[in-house]
Amino acid sequence: EWRKNQHAKMAYGRPGRVDEVTGMVAFLASDRASYISGAMLTIDGGLVARGGGSLGTLIPLEEDEKEKV
Repeated sequence: EWRKNQHAKMAYGRPGRVDEVTGMVAFLASDRASYISGAMLTIDGGLVARGGGSLGTLIPLEEDEKEKV
C-alpha cells in the first residue's frame, strides 16, 4: 500500500531504474566533471518537484530488486 502511494506521487508512476541513474553517476566520476563541487543533483523522476517527497526520502528495495543493484 505504501509503495503504491509513493509510486502514484512520481511523475512516471514508478521508481527509477538503475540504467536511468548510471549515466549521471558515470559523468560525476569522470574527468569531465572535475570542476563540479558541492552540487546536489536530484535524480528522482520529478518526485520532489511534484511535492511527492523530500530529499532524503528513500523507497526500500524488495529482496529480488537488491540482486539487480
